[in-house]
Amino acid sequence: MEQGPHGIRGSGEDRIDIRIAADPIEFFVEEHMRQRVVCADIDRLATQEPADSDLARKILAHTRDELPLHMLDEEEDLFLLLRRRAHPEDELEKTLFRLDGDHEAGKALAESAAVVLEAVSAGKTHLTKAEAARLHAFADHERRHLIVENAIILPLARARLTETDRKTLALRIAARRGLCLIPDEPDA
Repeated sequence: MEQGPHGIRGSGEDRIDIRIAADPIEFFVEEHMRQRVVCADIDRLATQEPADSDLARKILAHTRDELPLHMLDEEEDLFLLLRRRAHPEDELEKTLFRLDGDHEAGKALAESAAVVLEAVSAGKTHLTKAEAARLHAFADHERRHLIVENAIILPLARARLTETDRKTLALRIAARRGLCLIPDEPDA
């Protein structure tokens, strides 16, 4: 795994060091790498015999606590900023319409997977084929969603967002998590 500025990229740690939010695009990159690790954990859990209750609790915490915040970061901040800054040739609206739909579908799949994760967290050791399929469907959906965001949205954000946009985005990401970023002080 690659070493990032705030730890090992894609390590799947419970939380990313919030200091990275000072560069919000890098924060999204790290979040997406972490989500890929969670998807791999979901697939592993779906095939385990017996199912690991600790792993299920970890995935459930991510699904219930972190993923909704990430979706809000995108829907309420990143996507809105991109709509303001995109150029007509970016043809952004169709992509954002798709991603908004993906978020809605992802919420339903997350809730379906959460039912299975709760059962495993409570001690269920063997999943039915249908339960395993629900977990795989959620992980597969999230991976496809991340491909679009990583290939289109984040490069466009790097190209189009202003420094003020990035600072605003960083502050909103931190505030959504109950944290306060200290703005950079100009050099004296």
